[in-house]
Parts: sequence; structure tokens; C-alpha cells
Amino acid sequence: MRQIIVALKCEAKPIIHRYGLKRLSGKHAFAVYENDDIMLTISGWGKVASAAATSFVHTFTGMHSHSAWLNIGIAGHRERAIGQGVLAQKISDVATGRNWYPPMIIDVPCELENLLTVDKVEENFHENAVYEMEAAGFYETASRFSTAELIHCYKVISDNKLSSVSGISADVVTKLVESAMQDIEIILSGLKKLSDELCAIDSLPESYKEICDRWHFS
Repeated sequence: MRQIIVALKCEAKPIIHRYGLKRLSGKHAFAVYENDDIMLTISGWGKVASAAATSFVHTFTGMHSHSAWLNIGIAGHRERAIGQGVLAQKISDVATGRNWYPPMIIDVPCELENLLTVDKVEENFHENAVYEMEAAGFYETASRFSTAELIHCYKVISDNKLSSVSGISADVVTKLVESAMQDIEIILSGLKKLSDELCAIDSLPESYKEICDRWHFS
């Protein structure tokens, strides 16, 4: 199964609609939506919430080590255009100085960028990088449960030096993610293909059960 972690319901709406996800019934720590192959969890703001949601999903599902994980959300950048989607090639936690480098094995439909995870909204853009608030918590936690090649962060630019974060509404965020759905679909498709290949490598050969049924080994 492919796991998607988003911070906000307005980020989730286009994905829920595109894949026909249904909310899980019952009381859970986070809002979870799923179909037969995709599970989306809404974490709330910040790296701690994102890490908690990622850990919750793994525990809740007991997923295989070859599960695919994708963090999707909005982000700011000094110069990039509003609505442009980017995939993280480096993730840095500004508060701790830790860095992660997601391996790029899947097809990438967009430009690669360095992501800086910050603890509060950034408006000055001192570095020419993407600023957001969840990726470090998500990536560090997901790395405990799956291989690095299957963990990625995709961000849609929502604000820059010419367009302040103060002008962003929930409707605007939904439209931004909706405009990026083609990229998201390609990334999710690539993650599924890679996950399936890794699962096939680890699976027992078809003859294994037949051999065990015919002969008994001590």
C-alpha cells in the first residue's frame, strides 16, 4: 500500500477526490482515508505532528518494509512560481541541523529542490530553498519503517517574495494541490512500481509451498 501524509484537510481534498478515498470509520488519533491501494492521513501542522501521524499509520497497519511513503503539502520559496511542484532531493531540519537525501530511482515529473523544515512560517527566505514545516519529521520517521528509495516529499509552492503567505486561504491551497495532481499521480505510480518490484524480490518462489508439502525437513 502507498501511504500519503498531508498536514491539512484542504491539501488532502484533491487527492481524496482523485482516488475515491473513503474515511475510516471509528475513532482514531488522525483522520484517515483509504481505498484498496492508497491510505491518506491528515497529520496537522508541524514536524512533530507529521512524525506522529507517520508512526501511527505504521503501527495501525503493520505495513511491510517495502511500503511506499509520500509527504505532500504546500511550501514557500524565494523565487519559484506559485503553483510549481518540486520533489525534495535534500531535506534539512533547521532546528537540529540533520539532513536526509532521498534516492531518486523513480521517474521524476518535476524539478528537484532542497527542502528546509522550519518550526514557524518563513517569510524572509534567507536561503534559495523550499521552506516548509513537516518533511523532516515525516522523513526521519518513515525511514525507520521502509527503504529510503520509497520515501519522498513533494511540495507545491504557495508563496514567495512577491506573494505573501498571508494571502493563502484553504480554497487556494486546495486549488494549488489540484493543479499539481498530474505530478502526484506520476510519483505515486512510480512508487507503486518500485514497491511491487521490491516485494517480488523478497517473496518466496512459487515452488516453495509445493516442496514443503512434499518433503519435510528437520
